[in-house]
Amino acid sequence: MTQYSTDTMIEEMVEALYGNTVSVRQKHLYREALRALTRLAKAEQLQEMRRDMHKARGETLPDLQHYGATK
Repeated sequence: MTQYSTDTMIEEMVEALYGNTVSVRQKHLYREALRALTRLAKAEQLQEMRRDMHKARGETLPDLQHYGATK
């Protein structure tokens, strides 16, 4: 089975959705939006892992502002 990197998957999604039907700029904007969503998902996953680690240790949960959360 082929292993895909995030960038490869994003490129394939852009091509599958748009092909040659839109401008280079539109493809770039869509590509960057997908990358931003990927970064956000990774950050949220890391935050959840940290929260779970503290729970497993029986510690009180730290202030999430320390980890860059805005809520």
